[in-house]
Amino acid sequence: MQQRFYLMALAQALFALIFCYIFTKGYQNRGIPEGLRYGFLIALLFIPANLIFYVVQPLPRALIIAWCIGGSVEIILAGGILAALYRPFPTQASSSS
Repeated sequence: MQQRFYLMALAQALFALIFCYIFTKGYQNRGIPEGLRYGFLIALLFIPANLIFYVVQPLPRALIIAWCIGGSVEIILAGGILAALYRPFPTQASSSS
């Protein structure tokens, strides 16, 4: 497991980059609620994946439920934090005014 730890770190970094990139593409400057909503929608994508794990791997139902709930809370909070921290670069048109 330790030999593959770098893959987990790489996957987490890749997820963070893609998570942030997608947020910036739909950014509407509506504050933290926008980020919470975004996090909720992303969390909805993970629930079916966890259900697939339940079908194809011998994992206990309680673990899958905990993954769905805990992962959803984590991603929703990450969306809220992202919305609180994100500041878009000024565009050329707005900086020349």
